[in-house]
Amino acid sequence: MFSGVPFRHPARAQRNLPQLEPLLEPARRELLAALLRHSPDPDQALACLERFLSATEGAAATLRSASRLNALLAVFANSGFLSEMLFQRPDLLDEALAPPSLYRVLSAEELKTSLETRSDNRRPSGWRPSSAATCCASRCGTCSVWRRWPR
Repeated sequence: MFSGVPFRHPARAQRNLPQLEPLLEPARRELLAALLRHSPDPDQALACLERFLSATEGAAATLRSASRLNALLAVFANSGFLSEMLFQRPDLLDEALAPPSLYRVLSAEELKTSLETRSDNRRPSGWRPSSAATCCASRCGTCSVWRRWPR
C-alpha cells in the first residue's frame, strides 16, 4: 500500500508505519498512502504524524476525518515551525479548521475584541499599553505597542 511513496529513508518509514496502522481503518490507510505519495516530504510528514498521535491524547480521532488528516500532513510536510506549534498546542488544529473561524469574515470590532482577548491571555503580568505608542494606532485604532510598565 505504501510502496509508491517516495520515502528518502524507507527503513525509518517502515519503523513508523506499524505504530500508525492500528489507528487507521483500511480506507484511511489508503488515504494516508495517497497523501504521502503527493507530499513534498513524506518522511517528515509521517514522522511528525506518528509523534503527534503518540503524544496527543485522543488524537487518533483526528484520523477519522479526511480533511483533518490532509491538513495535518500538509503542515507536517511543509513547516517545522507550525509542526512544533501543533505538538505543543494540538487544540490549534481544531481552532484552525473550525468552520465558523475558517469561513467567516470578522467585522473590525469583532477582530479588535478577539485580538485584545488573545493578547490579554498571553501578556506577562506587569505589562501595560505604552503611552508613547508609535504604531499605526492613529490610523486603525486597533494596534498598540506593549512595554514593561514601571511599578
